Amino acid sequence: MNLEFLLVDGKTAGVKYISAQLVPVKELHAFTLDGSVHQRAKSYDVLLKAQIDRIIPAMKEAYIQLRIEGKPVNEESFHKAVDQALWSYAPAGVPGVDREETLRERFQRFVDEICRSGKLSVTNQKQWKVLNNKLNRYLRVKDVEFMGVGDFTQEMILEFEKFIRDEYLYAESPKYAAIYPREEYLTFPNSQLGRDTVRLMMKLFCSFWDALLEAQEITESPSSGYAETLNKPPRQIQQLFGGLLALKQEDFQRVLSASVPERLLAIRDFFVLQCMLGMKEKDLQLLTLDNVSVSRGIPYVHYVPLSRLEAKTSQKRRRKILEVKVPLVRAAYDIVKRTGLRFDVPLQAYNSLVSQLLRHSGVDREVELYDASREEVVVLPFCDAPQMNLAQRSFLFMLLKSETGEDSYWDGSNSIDMLYKISKGPLPAYREKLNKVFCQEGFKVNKTLTLISNGKSVEDVPIVYIEESDQVSYTQKGHPYPISTLLPMAGRKMNPEARVDVQKMVCRHPERPVRIFGNQYQEFIENIAPNERELIEAGLLLISRLPELPETLVTNLGEGLYVMDTDFKGHEYTTFFCVDGDELIVLWCEYMRDHSRRKKKLEKVSVSARACLRSYLEGRETTRLYDNLPASALDSAMNTYCVQILYRAVAKAGYSIEEFANKSEIYYRVWDRNRLGNWILRLKNLCRIMEALDLRAVILRPE
Repeated sequence: MNLEFLLVDGKTAGVKYISAQLVPVKELHAFTLDGSVHQRAKSYDVLLKAQIDRIIPAMKEAYIQLRIEGKPVNEESFHKAVDQALWSYAPAGVPGVDREETLRERFQRFVDEICRSGKLSVTNQKQWKVLNNKLNRYLRVKDVEFMGVGDFTQEMILEFEKFIRDEYLYAESPKYAAIYPREEYLTFPNSQLGRDTVRLMMKLFCSFWDALLEAQEITESPSSGYAETLNKPPRQIQQLFGGLLALKQEDFQRVLSASVPERLLAIRDFFVLQCMLGMKEKDLQLLTLDNVSVSRGIPYVHYVPLSRLEAKTSQKRRRKILEVKVPLVRAAYDIVKRTGLRFDVPLQAYNSLVSQLLRHSGVDREVELYDASREEVVVLPFCDAPQMNLAQRSFLFMLLKSETGEDSYWDGSNSIDMLYKISKGPLPAYREKLNKVFCQEGFKVNKTLTLISNGKSVEDVPIVYIEESDQVSYTQKGHPYPISTLLPMAGRKMNPEARVDVQKMVCRHPERPVRIFGNQYQEFIENIAPNERELIEAGLLLISRLPELPETLVTNLGEGLYVMDTDFKGHEYTTFFCVDGDELIVLWCEYMRDHSRRKKKLEKVSVSARACLRSYLEGRETTRLYDNLPASALDSAMNTYCVQILYRAVAKAGYSIEEFANKSEIYYRVWDRNRLGNWILRLKNLCRIMEALDLRAVILRPE
């Protein structure tokens, strides 16, 4: 609710002043009717108290001024007078004005003084000015712009640190557009600041409070408890000598058999395969099915470690680089067949994901580690310990323990040399060791990696790569698919079939509600051809069913505004929408007549769409449910939008349709007929198109 104040003159009911600030009702329970803190309140919102203390004196001043000037005191005149009193304070130090200097003014004066002293370099002066701007924006965001120096608390120090680190979230929000105006000469953070940058800013800010404390302007510094944490060096965890940080056999079996959330299934396949092959993350990510071979019914992986390829050795040594060979045990074989060695695991989040996987699997035994920065031994759960190269260390640790029967005190060095040494032995004996280590049974496969028993093939897991008939109609039993992502391969050589990554399409249930804002979209959609209208609605239906907005179908224009492009026989339409929680709000739709001027037209139309977005955020009009989306057209939409994405990719690569047909050796009519949604583009043709464009497509298959 809005923060409301009532001014009473004696026993006569006065006038109200309603602040624009929204306050949770439960926060008001800590205050009495006169704005003071209740005696029984255990805690209260410090920023809210500062806001109350600022408004009440302004109300008294405005009321007295209106009485002196003989003006009528009504809600309109009183509201205007209070606003003027709040935002038109005279600067501190002006004769005749008895007012305490605000924190904003005191910090500005401090920055001006140290910059004029001549003791700071140009770079340091810029750092202080940047910090000054950040403090001003923080005070405006928190609506405490006229806070006094003594009102800043230790809790606000932590809030200010968080604000510095995550200011980009405020800069992107339309709610704070007045604080972050979109001007060409102004720049604001567009991503999270790094740890070192935040640390530097907070050191400067704490030095300001130290200077005030030294000058006896304040009796207690709000940064006194925080400054100690800045001086502590970061933790540098190292493993103790003789205490190798690696998974034991019982730990690995927990990971292999544990029930984990769906979001951790990909990292479990990746990590388990790493442990069974003794590979590093980058080596496994570069692995393809071409690296899998069969010898006497035993499947094995052969590869050259990336560290050896990148080593700056002599040409003579480089010619002698050998491949590492590791046989596949049954669990590893199942993962290879199920995934095709294509994993959706971001390496930048690898350590965090592995830590979560180990925690869900119950691998939380305590380990002793050495903190070099504090020169002390610390005890951590295994899942929270450093996970760098954990899979390779665990592979060698478990293998050596199975041979010696006791824990190995190998220090983890020369791991690649040990892998080379182990792989020199006979392949059958090597596989028997791994079967013993990972508690797996023996099996055999043929040259196509199909399980065999007594010379006959055995049914295996379903093949992920399914070829479609060239004549399958979407009205018959088929497998239409949308393209969710197009990835550039930068000239990397790969198997043509690996150009298409087939993933399971998990539809939202229930689907994302679609609502219409305003009248423009409804009026526009009713005046176009039925086929074109159905295709636009089918696109919205497709977006509402997918768990995430596909980047190939939707473009993010920033500030919460998205656009979906729809092509139909040379006619192009753009549909603007936003996402509010779990709802999709359609704002605007426009016909893009001239392709050559599409960019200028899009900029012009987006102005109207942004105006609709602002109106929606301000709640000027209500929305209504879009309840007549054609659910039967979903398969057709998948086929049509698949072809539209390919047309745009070809145009982006700089080819005409005829030029690209010659390059890919696919007559464009083979996939152009899918434009109306009646045909499914065969996967082998999609692979050839991706190979000609040097891209990799991620497609989603409905179950």
